[in-house]
Amino acid sequence: MTHQQDLINSWMNGTITSDQIRELEVELSNDENLAKDFVFRVMMHRQLRDAHLTEAKLPPIVTDLEKTWRRRSQQWVLGWGVGVALLLVGAILGSRSISNRPDWSWRAVASVEAKSTTAEFAKTLNGKIYPGSRLQFDQGQVVLRFGEDAVVTLTGNVDFEIHSAKRCSLHRGQVTATVNDSGRGFTITTPTTDVVDLGTEFGVSVGPDRQADVVVFKGEVDIGGGNNQVSSNKAGENWRLQTGEAMRIEEQGGKNRIPAIWNYSSTSNSSLKWSTSNLRSSESLISSVRDNLSTAARPKYYLINLGGFVDRAKCYVDRSYVWTGLAGRLLPVELQGGDYLQTFNNDKVQKDLEVYLEISEAAHVYVLFDQRIASPAWLEAGFNRTELAVSLTGNVKEHLQALSLPQQLKTRHQEKSNEIRPTETMEYEYPFTVWRRKINDPGEVYLGPMSGEINSAMYGVVVKRQHSGRSN
Repeated sequence: MTHQQDLINSWMNGTITSDQIRELEVELSNDENLAKDFVFRVMMHRQLRDAHLTEAKLPPIVTDLEKTWRRRSQQWVLGWGVGVALLLVGAILGSRSISNRPDWSWRAVASVEAKSTTAEFAKTLNGKIYPGSRLQFDQGQVVLRFGEDAVVTLTGNVDFEIHSAKRCSLHRGQVTATVNDSGRGFTITTPTTDVVDLGTEFGVSVGPDRQADVVVFKGEVDIGGGNNQVSSNKAGENWRLQTGEAMRIEEQGGKNRIPAIWNYSSTSNSSLKWSTSNLRSSESLISSVRDNLSTAARPKYYLINLGGFVDRAKCYVDRSYVWTGLAGRLLPVELQGGDYLQTFNNDKVQKDLEVYLEISEAAHVYVLFDQRIASPAWLEAGFNRTELAVSLTGNVKEHLQALSLPQQLKTRHQEKSNEIRPTETMEYEYPFTVWRRKINDPGEVYLGPMSGEINSAMYGVVVKRQHSGRSN
């Protein structure tokens, strides 16, 4: 046992002298980590007492310590002990400059909500996580709740460090975070950049090459700063990523659009729900997707959903519309359970758009096309129209709120729509025709532009195996 530990033990059992307190102050002032551990130990004892654990449940050494506390309870109340400990450390650090002060919060900042790994973590007690905790595990999943502010899911081979209630570091692995408005500003630091939440759902992954992949599922994040200051689009400014956008920040400073995200949530019981690369090539019928608009200035991603084409599957990355059968019926059986591609509804006005799908094996490729407009030449030349049909279904109230018409027209439209008194559950639907192409060998499939008509919706894509394998 070191002399430092002797001093802390004397403090903990209430036998420390005035000279020893002055000596402890010097030790804590010279060793920031010791100061953190000191207050953490005091907090642990407070947690033990709050939990009302019986002596039979405690190791002998803890039981003895608790007896010491009870013997001295009239002289030394544990709550006061914590307070004095905080004052002691605060007074020691108070003389330092503000810029050098660590971001400490001497209370639990998160709790473990779920865990599918056997790994144990330091600086945790009774499922509570304190500043300075570092969670490291090779596989599995851990779900952390940061009060009412955020829920963070750690997946795979993870090294994750908690600094405070609103700042963490991802050294390795994958994080998916859902942050409420109260958690705005929640920040995840990576080796190459900081990801600052603006009230959203987003994902971050860091691999062995230390590059950071940032994906926004809903809302907005700012990326910038970090160790290499590589993410600024101008000096002193950050990149802002919005719903349906993803960017890769390389260690040497490169920034690249991530063109596709694979969504595994519909097909697998494993903890991995999404990836920026095709990790399950034997399962995914869409090996890759690219277009002729791939630039960092347009960092949108296509979402490849394995086995995800079911009733009310989301149509687009950038809209909340869903796919349904006509007139409230279910989707055609021929399409159900297929891999499907979420495109961008805004791309309906891109008259020069070229999209290329890499199909991994013999399959049927279906294009769902808006019946309100004429079918383009590329669709008629490469696909055959079937008798199948589906509907794009949307919420009336959301549609009115999203209208981007001139104010006069918007007012007239709303006045007319008010006659039907839209409710939260009132929906409208647009019929889509279904076109099919048979692919006998792996290869690339070309998809062209829409007509550019504003009063239309972007096409969707579904892919199903020709023969039995994974049940599509």
